Amino acid sequence: LERPEVSKLMRLDLSRNRIWDEGLSRLASCGNLAGLRELDVSHCEITDAGIQAFARTSRLTGLRRLRIQGWFRKHSTAVALAKSDVLSGLVELNLE
Repeated sequence: LERPEVSKLMRLDLSRNRIWDEGLSRLASCGNLAGLRELDVSHCEITDAGIQAFARTSRLTGLRRLRIQGWFRKHSTAVALAKSDVLSGLVELNLE
């Protein structure tokens, strides 16, 4: 994630990989991914706490599409995503 080439990524599909909360946290803090427009972390064994932290701290302010299927359990998590200033540019949020 620290390599300069990473900054050119527009879309990242990590679905069905076990990245857990720790991996999502590393993605969220990666300045090289600031230009990322689409992220799919469906079925990645991420908890509600992990996605809520992502919604608060992400540096991925350029995200337009976020897909996080397969783990969703709490209404409060959906609310945190919807109210996130960090993710205010989203035009598509897929929680199915």
